[in-house]
Amino acid sequence: MKQVFTFLLILSFTSLFSQISEKATNNFHICSHHKSFSSKELPSTNPLLQSYDIKYMKPDLNVSIHTSYISGSVEIISLALENINNFVLEFNDSTMIVDSVLVNDTLRIFTHNNSEINTNVQIQNGDLFNSIIYYHGTPYSDRYTRGVINNLDNTYFLKTTWTLSESYHLADWLPCKQDLKDKIDSAEFFITIDTSLMAGSNGLLKNITILPNGKHRFEWETHYPMDYYLISFAVADYTEYNIYAHPQGLSDSILIQNYIYDTLDCLTDYKVEIDRTAEFIEVLSEKFGMYPFKDEKYGHCMVEVGGGMEHQTMTTLGYFSVGLVSHELGHSWFGNSVTCATWQDIWINEGFATYSEYLAREFTGLTQEANDWLVFVHNKALEYDNGSIYVPFAELDSESRIFDNRLSYKKGGSIIHMMRYIIDNDSIFFQTLKDFQNIYKDSVATGDDFLNIINTTSGIDFTTFFDQWYYGEGYPIYNIYWSQNNDTLKIENTQTTSAAITPLYNVPVEFKIYTLNSDTIIRFNQNQNTENYTVYFSENITNIEFDPDNWLLKKVDTILNIQNFTIDNNIKIYPNPAHDFVFVKSSKLKVESCSVLDVYGRTIQEFKIQNSEFKIQIENLSNGIYFIKLETENNIFVKKFVKK
Repeated sequence: MKQVFTFLLILSFTSLFSQISEKATNNFHICSHHKSFSSKELPSTNPLLQSYDIKYMKPDLNVSIHTSYISGSVEIISLALENINNFVLEFNDSTMIVDSVLVNDTLRIFTHNNSEINTNVQIQNGDLFNSIIYYHGTPYSDRYTRGVINNLDNTYFLKTTWTLSESYHLADWLPCKQDLKDKIDSAEFFITIDTSLMAGSNGLLKNITILPNGKHRFEWETHYPMDYYLISFAVADYTEYNIYAHPQGLSDSILIQNYIYDTLDCLTDYKVEIDRTAEFIEVLSEKFGMYPFKDEKYGHCMVEVGGGMEHQTMTTLGYFSVGLVSHELGHSWFGNSVTCATWQDIWINEGFATYSEYLAREFTGLTQEANDWLVFVHNKALEYDNGSIYVPFAELDSESRIFDNRLSYKKGGSIIHMMRYIIDNDSIFFQTLKDFQNIYKDSVATGDDFLNIINTTSGIDFTTFFDQWYYGEGYPIYNIYWSQNNDTLKIENTQTTSAAITPLYNVPVEFKIYTLNSDTIIRFNQNQNTENYTVYFSENITNIEFDPDNWLLKKVDTILNIQNFTIDNNIKIYPNPAHDFVFVKSSKLKVESCSVLDVYGRTIQEFKIQNSEFKIQIENLSNGIYFIKLETENNIFVKKFVKK
């Protein structure tokens, strides 16, 4: 008999799987849903799959923790959208065997090949019809990443059997229609297992039926629309630990049902992290709108995996932490309630779930963690130059491209933060997210659908922003020079870009101006690659800081006070980039001294020179950007070089 812990939690401020443990990465979640990927054939494009709309599904399966072998049936109720002579379902035929097919309670002739079940029927347009497929087999699985997975937890040494169907893998273990736009209106899931085990799934647990031969059946039921890849089960030697969330505006509570390993240590190890789930539900309900599945539950099933998968109302995960729990919970709004209309727009799912990690920290008092998270995410997004957040159609057969951690997740989350910055009003920003939820809940949406919502709600046209950041590639690189002459501050801001396909990013830029007594943030627009700003400033400026709150995804090569400096193209530095030394040639200038400065204007080396051409040793410098400063009798000149 399982021991069930149920606690009423009165809250206080107390995607896709990754190979890298969050605990080993500064407690930040690197979510890719799958540990590894290979290219896979796209789901069937048979036009007959569009001849019906699925209304209800009921898998009824026998499952073991000793093998991934399953047997049983799935019942499907569909609505005919045209006259149907051939009823088609997707189903892997390499390892799975169909025993029989019934349509409207009549045994039918069928074929099962080319990963499709084709059944002869006569269904009239507008009719509801019922089908039951009986089958068995050992689904294809590479042990970790798709289908039905059977493995041993490496920490608690318990066996688990569980499913992961994103993006194209429900058909590996369940006859189905893999169409993002055809959400299943309601579903039941019956899982028959040994009485020593428990089975978690979508929706509410309606009953546990005792069966002969040491078996019992967990009977789950959901009445919220659900996309095909979010159907799931997880089976193990679990115990149940339940808590409750109380979002503002909801008179009742929301059940958080956790199936964790039935060991002495598991609850002790993770209780603090599990309990924070209630706080996160309350925060995200305030920011995104009410938790979309409030009449059923939210929950977790533990399995042996390095990350998590957002199965609707019951996430499957390998451990509990702030980043992982908040990411998968964020999918309840973005991915589950509102789902990407095509895998090209996976940003709808993963970009917003990634940003949920930041919001969960920001609004639960974890301010420093939120700031550190932003630095971490920006660094990951800036590792390479190529690729857009939007997934090109030609790359849809590569799951590693769809779930690219740098693009779909990290850069995807970063641009949401930048849109918040551009709006510069949190009430309007979060209202945009609520409007998006209200309009597209229980349905699907594209990036352009979100663009239309944010344009309307904010009153700001983000079309160019989307062209540059969502469909474009790369990021901006800034070189900033400033000086103060009496009461006038002059700033020259030059933006280059890492990818030629996007030659300019029209994002506003902020500077923090420091004096001995105060600091002030000023904001400018950038509409061309080089902008010159002039500001009245009566106090003596000690320093300026670019993008002080780290809103922008960018690199800064230089931010330099060039008071009394002149940038002269007659000065030649070569090679550039350089490794061990650089030559400096200044034939038109009578140079008296030379210095090497870092990007903050600090002197690294200083020496006297007498020749117009000379050599500077730089082998001891760290890689990065530096300046040569040359002083003449009447002026100071600077020139940039790169040490590699």
